[in-house]
This record gives sequence, structure tokens and C-alpha cells, in this order.
Amino acid sequence: MRDQLLFAIAPWLAAFACVLMATVRYLQHWRGLEPRETTTRSNEPAEGLTAWCRYSIGVVFLGHVLAVAFPGALLLWNRQPLRLIVLESVGVIAGSVALVSLLATAVRRHWWAERRHALSPGDVIAATLILLELISGVALAVRYRWASSWSGVTLTPYLHSLVGLRPSVVLVAHMPFVVKLHVFCAFAILAVTPLTGLAGAVLVALLDMAPVMLVRRPVGYARRGWSARMRPPIGDGEI
Repeated sequence: MRDQLLFAIAPWLAAFACVLMATVRYLQHWRGLEPRETTTRSNEPAEGLTAWCRYSIGVVFLGHVLAVAFPGALLLWNRQPLRLIVLESVGVIAGSVALVSLLATAVRRHWWAERRHALSPGDVIAATLILLELISGVALAVRYRWASSWSGVTLTPYLHSLVGLRPSVVLVAHMPFVVKLHVFCAFAILAVTPLTGLAGAVLVALLDMAPVMLVRRPVGYARRGWSARMRPPIGDGEI
């Protein structure tokens, strides 16, 4: 019952919460109920991340996306032991660099003390969940070797079953605790993403683009209509 709640119901609740909160926050920005200064200030921690941290997290995220999108290609790649070792090494190194960089950035900027006024609750929760995600990811990669292979026949089909609205919880139910923690943290991060400063910055950018798009389309339609009206008619008897 607990696994059913955590890995069948919770993922869809997280996705629903993500869409709902993103929509609500967008409407608040659009109506001017949430000042842009708040968004800018809450986005300062994300701007303070080092390049090493951003790039390493990007590598890890891209690797996970490709593994889920192309499981067959991943398993085919891993048939060669050397390529498997290279892939696993890149994943462990990228995850370790992301973890160390994130911790170093937090300590250097005193996120939890001196800069507390610049952090929103969403940023604190998201940072904590990302730390747990990185710790559990590195731990399972070290403790349970060849994760890119065994996850391709367990976790990837589980995620596909979620998308197909037929969650196969049995694929996760018998996994070790650290694997379950890693999977659940991913859903939790999805749920709180709209509350972060980075999401607010994206919303502000969308709001800045919206008036331009709304103006360009009517102007384009008007120009085409005016051109059509000014074009001289060609009758049947005209040469």
C-alpha cells in the first residue's frame, strides 16, 4: 500500500501540483500580484551556482533524459564493457562534481544564515531535495554497479508505465531504499519547481515575450489584409 501511494499516486499528484502552481504563479505575475523584485531576489541563489555545478547537473539531467527516451540504444551501448565503464564513470564523476559544487556554493554564500532573507521557502526545499537526489544517485551508482544497465530494464519501464497511465509499481517495490529515495526525490523536485526563483525568472521572461507576440500577430494579420485590399483586382476580360 505504501509503495502504491509513493510510486503510483504521488507521481501524478506531483505533476498536477507542478502544472497547477505554475499556472497560478503565472497568473499572479500577469496580474501584478507578485512583484518582480521578489522574483529577482529569490533567483539570486540560482545565479550564485558555480559553472561546475550547473554543467555537471546538466550532464546528469541530460543523461537521465536520454536513458529514459532511448532505453534500447542505452542497452546496446552497454553491451561493450569498455563503453559501459566509460558511461558509468562519467555519471559518477558528474554526480560527484555536482554534489561537491552545490555544497561548496551553499557554504561559500552562507545560504542558510546570512543570505536567508534572499531565499524563498521554495528555494530551500528545492535545494534540499536536489542534495538528497544527488547523494542518493551517487550512492546507488557506487553501491549498486552498472546502474545504467539494470535501471534500463526496471526504472525506465516503470516511468513508461506512468506515462501510459498504468503504473507498474512492482518494478520499484523490491528496489533498495536508496533507489526508492532517488526516484521519489525526483517527483518531489518536480512538484516544488514552480515555487523556485528560477521558475519565477522563466515566468517573467514569458510575460515579457507575451505582449510582443500579441502585438506582432495582429499587426501581421493587418498587414496581410491591407496588402490584399490594395492589390488591384484582375477581371476575366483583363490582360
